[in-house]
Amino acid sequence: MKIKNVRLAAAVLCFASIWASAQITGSGAKGYIAKFNGTTNIGDSRIFQNSTGVGINTKSPAATLDVRGNVNAVTGYNLLGHAFAFGAYGNGNAFLGFAGNNTMSGTGNIASGWSAFQSNTTGSGNTASGGQALQSNTTGSSNTGIGDSALRFNTTGSNNTAVGVLSLANNDSGIYNTALGYNAGPSASSLTNATAIGAYAAVSQSNALVLGGLLGSGYAVNVGIGTATPSNVFTIAQGAGPAIADGWDTYSSRRFKINIRPLLGALEKIEGLQGVSYNRKSDGRSEIGVVAEDVAQVVPEVVSRDAKTHEVQGVDYSRLVVFLIEAVKTQQAEIDQLKGQLQQLGRKK
Repeated sequence: MKIKNVRLAAAVLCFASIWASAQITGSGAKGYIAKFNGTTNIGDSRIFQNSTGVGINTKSPAATLDVRGNVNAVTGYNLLGHAFAFGAYGNGNAFLGFAGNNTMSGTGNIASGWSAFQSNTTGSGNTASGGQALQSNTTGSSNTGIGDSALRFNTTGSNNTAVGVLSLANNDSGIYNTALGYNAGPSASSLTNATAIGAYAAVSQSNALVLGGLLGSGYAVNVGIGTATPSNVFTIAQGAGPAIADGWDTYSSRRFKINIRPLLGALEKIEGLQGVSYNRKSDGRSEIGVVAEDVAQVVPEVVSRDAKTHEVQGVDYSRLVVFLIEAVKTQQAEIDQLKGQLQQLGRKK
């Protein structure tokens, strides 16, 4: 029994000797997570914890995790198990807010917003910003979609620009199309160089530009040049300068008209009009024409008025031509009649 006790005492002394030689030493401040400075020495780490959260490089974290300094990750960051921010420096892709995918081989793409640009495979040089922007794109390149669902159903179309919620949403394979405004864009899926500007602006053919919504849609607009208050579908401000073109057609087909009747009394109306010369108040330029207020007394159909004040504004000179046509015909009939009378008088002599 004594031998066993002696052996136990020796073992205890040996363990105590080993413990003494391997004892961990060091000190630290309250709140810091400890770290090993060596095999047997501990001290403060750069991680601090209090009742608010955990801080890195700060002892006053303001959130559950508060990092003061740069954060680096090899692949990206997940939220609730889904990739929230990721990309690759080598291929120039950068995605934020549950956008993009990590399997595409296309390069130079940028996307932000839930489900934006999520289907891309080889498309390159695309920019998508907004939920579901360029969502279906697979191989299309050099597209820009800004706004919720902008270019949403584009798959192979390239070089398209869409700015606004639902802009160019219907485009699939079309190229070089542009849309600016809420729900603006081609109503077809494969147009080329079609442009729609304004809320609900819709264009249905290639190489065309449409401003504002369609007539009857409630979103049609007046277009102004040099004026902030266009009163007509197309208004050039007074004094803004003359327009020039090879021609200007007016809708005039019989299929657009009803109650068609000959124009009577044209000569009398022409005789009631007064041509004048004048100088413009705006710049003193000398011109010739008629005075709209005077014309309104004779041929009100060719005079335009302000939609709000109903004041006389302008004259449709082109429509005055029909009075000249009928007046010339009336005069020619009178001339022919006089010729006949003179011939009869000549025969009597």
